[in-house]
Amino acid sequence: ACMFWRRRHAPGALYLALIEMAVAAWSFPCAFEAASETRHLKLIWSQVSYPGATACSLFFFLFAMSYGQQRRFLTGRNILLLSIIPFITVLMAATNPLHRWLWADIILQPNHGFALYVHGPWFWIYIGYAYLLMTAGLIILAYAAWRFPAFYRRQTIALIIGALLPFTGNILYLLNLCPVPNLDLTPVMFLVSGLVLAFGSLRYRIFDLVPTARNRILDTMSDGVLVLDSEYSIVDLNPAMASIIGRPASRILGRRVREIVTCLVDPERLDTGGRQGPEEISITRGNGTEHYDIRRFPLFDDLGHANGGLVVFRDITHRKELEAERDLLIKELQTALAQIKTLKGLLPICASCKKIRDDSGCWHNVEVYVKSHTEADFSHSICPDCARKLYPEIYKTGVKP
Repeated sequence: ACMFWRRRHAPGALYLALIEMAVAAWSFPCAFEAASETRHLKLIWSQVSYPGATACSLFFFLFAMSYGQQRRFLTGRNILLLSIIPFITVLMAATNPLHRWLWADIILQPNHGFALYVHGPWFWIYIGYAYLLMTAGLIILAYAAWRFPAFYRRQTIALIIGALLPFTGNILYLLNLCPVPNLDLTPVMFLVSGLVLAFGSLRYRIFDLVPTARNRILDTMSDGVLVLDSEYSIVDLNPAMASIIGRPASRILGRRVREIVTCLVDPERLDTGGRQGPEEISITRGNGTEHYDIRRFPLFDDLGHANGGLVVFRDITHRKELEAERDLLIKELQTALAQIKTLKGLLPICASCKKIRDDSGCWHNVEVYVKSHTEADFSHSICPDCARKLYPEIYKTGVKP
């Protein structure tokens, strides 16, 4: 219990420490009960043992919920509701002489110290409830073992083995199959279970390396993640991926990826060694078009065999919008530049001096205006008419300029 208490901040460690404390509170009175020789003393020690006995199944269920990443259900209200039947059972044990609903009779055995307890109706109600909690906890741990990666799977299997031991011991007691008649092996098996869990904690570092970070990261990632098995069926996905697909996870898990993600080209292809670059897809919805960068990665088992893969969707819609705005701005600037360098429309020109008026109202020589509004340049010369007008003496002699 001290080992688990030191790691109580890890998921499930606090409840496992409480289980060990409850087992101790159950086992010590049972030892005194077995040593007692009168019905009265056996009844008293049995009553003393019941707070610990009823707490074990409740703490085990809470431990399974916490370790199996179902902590959102562990609210104070839910824990209080789950504690009602164990609390009533403790009251029934304390007041049993008044109603005999828990133990109808206690029959001493002459050959050994283990008395025969004739159980009343409330005992079977509590046993049914306790077995329901234990079975639900085992199912949660089994689901976690299937869902967690291989390393965490070994941890969870160790926890399941530790939980099955007291479960088996109690069944043997109820069916009267113990080698020693009327011996309740459940507290003893709980002690053995504690040793198994301690070994698992040391060998597999159960509460040092927990899958909390992995699932928390996946659940809070903005990128959508699909996990595929070797048959390309979807075995896991995060909330972001469910939002991208537009369906709840319960309607996605177990389906083939090509049935769900129809927008992918060759959806059952997985890139190896990062040789393939990312691909881009577009999904049109009612409120617009979304763009995603897709990357695919294979997953390998311990022997290096491919047994599935990951498909990661990264939303690049904002980047695409910025790129579209940039391309539009470049196009507009190119159009404006082309218009600036091309003379179009009517030009206000002086009928006498032939100067041209610009947009600001200033008048410029033709060559200045044209040069500033086009990419043309000027090389000056004199036309024949102007030559005759300006240099008549040269033209009279027949010499051309």
